Amino acid sequence: MKNRLEVAKELLTDDGVFFASCDDNEQAYLKVLMDEIFGNENFITNFVVIRAEGGGLAKQVVKGHDYLLAYAKNIENFEPLRKPKDIRGKIVEKDGEKYWIEEDWLRLEFGKYGTCYYEDIERVKGKPKKDEIDRGIERGQYILLNKGKNKTIVGRYRALAEDGSKFYSILKHLNADGKNELKDMMGEDTFSFPKPTSLLKEIILGATFFKKDKEAIILDFHAGSGTTAHAVLELNKQDNGNRKFILVEQMNYIEDVTVQRVEKVMEKQGSGHFIYCELLQYNQAYMDKIQTAQSSEELVALWKDISENSFLNWYVNEQMPEDAVNDFIAINDVEKQKYLLAELLDKNQLYVNLSEIEDADFGVSEGDKALNKAFYGK
Repeated sequence: MKNRLEVAKELLTDDGVFFASCDDNEQAYLKVLMDEIFGNENFITNFVVIRAEGGGLAKQVVKGHDYLLAYAKNIENFEPLRKPKDIRGKIVEKDGEKYWIEEDWLRLEFGKYGTCYYEDIERVKGKPKKDEIDRGIERGQYILLNKGKNKTIVGRYRALAEDGSKFYSILKHLNADGKNELKDMMGEDTFSFPKPTSLLKEIILGATFFKKDKEAIILDFHAGSGTTAHAVLELNKQDNGNRKFILVEQMNYIEDVTVQRVEKVMEKQGSGHFIYCELLQYNQAYMDKIQTAQSSEELVALWKDISENSFLNWYVNEQMPEDAVNDFIAINDVEKQKYLLAELLDKNQLYVNLSEIEDADFGVSEGDKALNKAFYGK
């Protein structure tokens, strides 16, 4: 994980935030690792996420929660996470925006109970404060609300889109909801433990609550079933945001689950588009062939192909001495043979590097070259 986290930190904007989800088995180790990479001073919190209920058959204790660690790239530039405020006051529309009127904010004494009425401002807080309030009324920042008996409250306009509450450290989003949600969408169980969309929506909205952040890019380099993309699309639909997502996944379910889920969400909403790309394989193609081989004979034939056409580790002799082949066959354990064959390959050449895109040996098409140059800004 360390190298992925280091790259993730570099990719974050200076006011960005990083979330990492894990269970109790890895939480302590992950916290130490992230403190090392992000710095303990940039630690925001370790959310407890209630993920299950019941569990009476548990051997020791019912494990009903996971963890969600949150770190800022730079805590000095980070705007605290926000969630929609539970508004109980009056909501009005002004200048094309929705506002709620906060009544209980001007106190007789800071931090203590007791509203300072408009008629008492000059006596309690002085003339400068009274003048400030009067100017705010003229500019439309405040509104006077008559409460009877010569008592007038100074209400202030709070923009709904820019006024939220801070997060509580315990979140509740059940894993069963995520599984049922995906099953309803795909028609069958396609993924073992998908996270509920509600969890991703809550934290993404928390990190992009303000209008200036609704153009944010959300990167998920463990995409799984595609819950992050689903959440981004639904949030954009709800608040007219223009958030973008980048998903990265290396497991083979990406076409059957992840991509199809994103397409189904977009089809349901009637909007959006995305591009799906795969890394151009080189040695990885041989790794796949090794894994699917069923016999020693297949692996010996593959060994010849690897020796002639792949990138080998620097210490590997590309020749195939007869004694070595006989020793290989004598192992008589296909899984061990697969392991030994995989060790011949240079893992730094699993995929074609961008720097070698013009190398004719890789046969990169002109269309793929143009796409990569546009993607990387070359």
